[in-house]
Amino acid sequence: EHLRRSRRHGLSHNDLADTTEKVLVYPNEDSKDAVTLTKADVRRLRTDDFLNDSLVDFQLKKIQESLLASNPEALSRCHFFNSFFYKRLLHCMGGDRLRRSDWRKVRDGYASVQRW
Repeated sequence: EHLRRSRRHGLSHNDLADTTEKVLVYPNEDSKDAVTLTKADVRRLRTDDFLNDSLVDFQLKKIQESLLASNPEALSRCHFFNSFFYKRLLHCMGGDRLRRSDWRKVRDGYASVQRW
């Protein structure tokens, strides 16, 4: 299998007018970790564009909800992190790759994400 690159080179000026309009907030606006999908996010699903963080986070929440309904015991053994978790962990460790050799950086990185 190989990944296909998007043939779409960008959005026209008319497309930009409504790209930030909210389409969905999941599970709801009051949720601490709600995911907001915009028209631009939905448009990615209809083109050859790559998925973005919002679409990935939305699907992870749907999987989590499905597990809760079908198999709560299995859900209790799973951990779901949003798409920014690893990026935040690496940033706090001061690098772009995870290295276990510097345990102080690992500890500091963990401290920055432990409440997620």
